Amino acid sequence: MIGSLIFLFLLAISLIIFSGNSSPSSSTNNRGVAATSSTPVLERPTLTYYPAVNGKKAFVQLVWAYDFAPAFNIFRSSDNDPTWWKINQEPHPGSAKAAVDMNLPKAATVLNYRLSPLDSAGNESAPSAVSSITISSPFPVQGRVASTTYASNYKTGNFSIDIPNGYTINENPQNPHGLPNNVSEIRFTIPPSMATGTNMSNDTSVSIVRSSPSPTKGCIATLFTGNTNVMGGTLTPETVIDNGVKYSYAKTGDAAAGNRYETTGFALPDTNPCIGIFYFVHYTVINNYPEGTVTEFDRPSLYQAFDSIRHTLKLQK
Repeated sequence: MIGSLIFLFLLAISLIIFSGNSSPSSSTNNRGVAATSSTPVLERPTLTYYPAVNGKKAFVQLVWAYDFAPAFNIFRSSDNDPTWWKINQEPHPGSAKAAVDMNLPKAATVLNYRLSPLDSAGNESAPSAVSSITISSPFPVQGRVASTTYASNYKTGNFSIDIPNGYTINENPQNPHGLPNNVSEIRFTIPPSMATGTNMSNDTSVSIVRSSPSPTKGCIATLFTGNTNVMGGTLTPETVIDNGVKYSYAKTGDAAAGNRYETTGFALPDTNPCIGIFYFVHYTVINNYPEGTVTEFDRPSLYQAFDSIRHTLKLQK
């Protein structure tokens, strides 16, 4: 009896010692995340570079294996700009497991990407490991030239902006696209080919807008978008910094008879008259079409294209 008790006591001691000296094991769980006994680390996305061919822009495709989060933010830096810039306008759906970066930075030869998961409240957690890829610069170091996508340069007394080939310029549009009556607009409407075969309408556009500043709040984005959010409440503009430029930013939307409208305003706070950029995105409900007849438009790529135009805006002194 005493011998049995001694044996059990020694066995318990050996199990405690073995447990205390074991190192954490590493594996990949069913979310595609490298798991250890410490904080999980997201695996780096897989990158593929597609150079410009037959007039189509160069782009980078990102693919990842996990979909545990409702959405992700995608960040990029480069060899000539170490800042991590968020490249998605809206949270990227967690179920997508892929994304495309269509607006590659000027003169960069190495691009770095990482993902940050978002919870249902929009809170961002630790980013993934970084993936890097070497590319051919989509633009020459000297700047854009006539043979690139950004060939047209539209000028007026207050600004200049680069407009891609195929966009239609309208200096005096008659339908306001949701803008208040006291706002003047120069509109650049997408080429019809961008909407062909999709549920996006070909009146989708990006505009230069101008208004008198608010007497109390100055140059703010709601001068262009209006003051009502998509839920019918008060829309409050935010201050954002993008590509080194400070903006007052606001976004809202509307719906009518199977149509959807998204309007986004970027106002330059220190301008008088108030100058800004206005996005008008018009599309129809994809579920109203027979299955397989229409493709849902690529919202992230559209907003990235509009952002790329906005980044070329220069005020004339």
